[in-house]
Amino acid sequence: MFTWFLATKVWMSQIIDNETWKITPVTYISVEENIVTQIKTIEKDWYNAVVLWTNKYNKPTKTRIFKNVKEFKVDSVEWIKIWDKVNLSDFEWMWECHVTWVSKWKWFAWPVKRWNRTIARKTHWTKYIRHWSTMNSCITWRSKKWIKMAGHMWNENTTLKFREVSLIDLDENVFAIKWPIPWFNGWSLIIKKA
Repeated sequence: MFTWFLATKVWMSQIIDNETWKITPVTYISVEENIVTQIKTIEKDWYNAVVLWTNKYNKPTKTRIFKNVKEFKVDSVEWIKIWDKVNLSDFEWMWECHVTWVSKWKWFAWPVKRWNRTIARKTHWTKYIRHWSTMNSCITWRSKKWIKMAGHMWNENTTLKFREVSLIDLDENVFAIKWPIPWFNGWSLIIKKA
């Protein structure tokens, strides 16, 4: 039985209880059909895993058919077959879940911001104050291996654990998780059973 699947954040809203008139903030998550496209075994790949694909492109090509591809490690692959489909109807019993995504809040950062590098002196008419020091060694004229460069910042995985599921709508393939998820609308999430 699958305990995880790929989903997409749709929007954030509120649910009002008719009896107590209590307002609960929720995040609506859309679940398209997850398709098993590859099964990895210990004999071939040294570990057991399943590769899921979802969100098909409107104009697919030979190499790009689906937007979201994710590999999940499993204990055994005997009960899984290729081209199996995972739907929201398989998770009707789910009332709590873990939500995982990649926190891409800082797209690109220079070394002063990313690594807290020292800035250049502000005297002698320099205008490049926030540039970093030399990258090359004066002896070999090669870049140092340990140099801390500019680049993507804060791109680690973030997980919110034990989020309560407030609503499951099988007709629209949408379910609601209690409390907001700080992530962009239309971006992919990984939902795991708590």
